Amino acid sequence: MRVFLCLNRGELSRTLLLYSLSCAFYFSINQGYSQTSVRSPVSLPSLNTSIKKGIDFLSNAQTEWGEFATYMWNKKNKEFPEYVSSVFITTFVVHSLNFVEQSSIIKDMKFKAIQFLQKNMEGVGTWRFFCKGSKIAPDLDDTCCILAILKQNNVNVDIKLLDFFLKFRKHKDKLFYTWIGIPNRENDVSPIVNANVLWFYSLMNRTKKIPEVIDYLNKKSNLLRKKPFKSMWYCSSSAFCYMVTRVYAEGNIVKLRNSNKSIQQFLCSTQKSDGSWGNELETALSTVSLLNSGYF
Repeated sequence: MRVFLCLNRGELSRTLLLYSLSCAFYFSINQGYSQTSVRSPVSLPSLNTSIKKGIDFLSNAQTEWGEFATYMWNKKNKEFPEYVSSVFITTFVVHSLNFVEQSSIIKDMKFKAIQFLQKNMEGVGTWRFFCKGSKIAPDLDDTCCILAILKQNNVNVDIKLLDFFLKFRKHKDKLFYTWIGIPNRENDVSPIVNANVLWFYSLMNRTKKIPEVIDYLNKKSNLLRKKPFKSMWYCSSSAFCYMVTRVYAEGNIVKLRNSNKSIQQFLCSTQKSDGSWGNELETALSTVSLLNSGYF
């Protein structure tokens, strides 16, 4: 099942993730540029309307138990999506809601979503993509995304987890495996998973424990224009750019600045003539990546 999610983690809930990323994007422009800015051809009233539509959509999409619904479908039968309970998409929505004005509606959505995430925690502090008790193993990707969200929203996080996660690294290069508690020979190393682990460590001010991850991400970023991006769980170069630049923007990791120019050049070279990157999700990921990396 996880192989199907390849970013089909993106396919899972394309519209929902689009709206959540758009909130962050529109808010960033709204805060950073005036109506007369040559880099902001869209009027602020129009942006504010888009933000409101996005918030209304998310409010209506949230379940009673706090989850933002995830759907998956077979490529041959996209007309009948299947609901699956997952923690992953909810982390992206809560993250984007951090960027908009914290109205009572926003606070209520975030409170319910965080409760949903906390209820799905297992053991010392791990999570599974398909929620608590599912057959799929817990993983560092979902776990660190959730812990980062909890940290950003002033929820206490056990600092001992930082040392616990170090056990799940490849001995040779000290990069993090994807899965928690399965044999190393059956595990894998993903650049995006490592980026999300680094995001959590950066918010906890513990990046000195994992300098190899920073070097690894810089290396992968510099290769973007030379060969196609490959990752077992994410088939999107834009997703890689987004995760890496998110760490740079929010984790204050100066050494990741080495990735910015390569990411910016790659994204500018792959933008379509209509201004998009092929579809709504890729465009949202790419645009926010440019914002995160300081391009605008």
